[in-house]
Amino acid sequence: MSGDDFSSLRLAAATHPRAYAFHKYWARKPHNVVRSALAAAGVRPGDVVLDPFCGSGVPLSEAAELGARAVGCDVNPVAVELTRVTLDPPDPDAVRHAVGALLAELGAEFGADYAEGGRSLRYAVHATVVRCGACALEVSADRAARRGRMHVCPRCRTRLYFNLENLVATRRLRSVFSDGSELLDEREEPRGGAAAAACDRELTPNSRILAFAGMHTRDLFTARNFRVLARYAERVAALPLGLRGAARLTLTASAAQCSRLVPYRNDLRTGGPAWTVPGFWVPPLHLETNPLTHLATRLDKVCAGLGALARLGGRGGKHRILEGDARTLLAESFDAEPASLAFFDPPYGDSVPYLEFSALWNGFLGELPDPALDIAVSNRARGDATWQRYAESLARILTLLRARLRSDARVVVTFNNKDPRAWAALSEALREARLHCLGDFYQRPAVVSAKAQLAPAGSYVGDFYGLFAFTD
Repeated sequence: MSGDDFSSLRLAAATHPRAYAFHKYWARKPHNVVRSALAAAGVRPGDVVLDPFCGSGVPLSEAAELGARAVGCDVNPVAVELTRVTLDPPDPDAVRHAVGALLAELGAEFGADYAEGGRSLRYAVHATVVRCGACALEVSADRAARRGRMHVCPRCRTRLYFNLENLVATRRLRSVFSDGSELLDEREEPRGGAAAAACDRELTPNSRILAFAGMHTRDLFTARNFRVLARYAERVAALPLGLRGAARLTLTASAAQCSRLVPYRNDLRTGGPAWTVPGFWVPPLHLETNPLTHLATRLDKVCAGLGALARLGGRGGKHRILEGDARTLLAESFDAEPASLAFFDPPYGDSVPYLEFSALWNGFLGELPDPALDIAVSNRARGDATWQRYAESLARILTLLRARLRSDARVVVTFNNKDPRAWAALSEALREARLHCLGDFYQRPAVVSAKAQLAPAGSYVGDFYGLFAFTD
């Protein structure tokens, strides 16, 4: 192991294989790059690798493939669930049987809600309805007047904002069925029409991701779609513990496609339904599709991913993944021998408010942890996620991390950002922890994001990796 070995890595990043592609997660690193970095850093069979921001679990999974035992934590419940399943996957046939039976029950209970005259629903198109602030006229998006690119009230010409905060109802414009027939529809659904459920949680206000005061999980869905997903979440709790994680991930991986966050475009001739905007933006014209169809399709992908994970080395119950704030967990006593390597991939300043984005998923897991536990910089309304707090948290975690490592341990750090405040915070934290760089390399992703392609001056592209050691 040497810094030169690490710095000499030159790799073409691979796209995510089935083992890592069955559930979305942000800023997931290419598995082949991570494994090569860990190997070059000296990870060997029998080592312990510690990751205080484990995210979707790729680094710990690749460490396990190299024969190491994984110890990790994350404040995000869906990240912890995903990492646990990745490291100790259940039998895919057992998951398919259990979840398939659950979907059959839900089909019997809710199938009639998505059928008419013997035809099954393919999709429905909804228009957002808002109330004009000047004349109180309720206007649906398809009936608003236009002034340039703006929507305006057809009565008084006041500007209208078709978003979830101003939504008073939605109007179903048309329903398209699997046989190609369609039904023009004028049914209106008031906001808040979904039934109460344990998974209906209030989201933390944050203007950046369009989460406003009083917004709940149910607001992101039509009433019937939320009823189906809520019932699924309730019944998953009765499954055996070993199958529950994969069943819950089947739901969370499907949630966005079942939500109001999917714009209606071109009669679905150009791509399928997808959550494409980084925030809770409900398009003025949005799509509703049958959640039972999405859950069944996602179950196939989850089971394929579980099968791929089972073929990797190092799976099983020997790994330990904790849920909670790294600042607290690293300071507490837990049963783990000192690690020989730490993988340090912290939130990138204000790039992604992971925990707040994940509210779409975590509500269905029954957990919406306090966002203050997340160290990412955020403009949430309560104002407790500042750059100063971010810098202090990085320094605190790296200092605590040292006590969890062997004296000869190494730390692999990966980071990217265009904001100098993020780099200053990381650099100062590394200096305070007395870590010095042995080697580094820059890695382009397997796929450059659309944002980076369209606005290269306003977006970073790849990741920096560094190998660090503690000084005395």
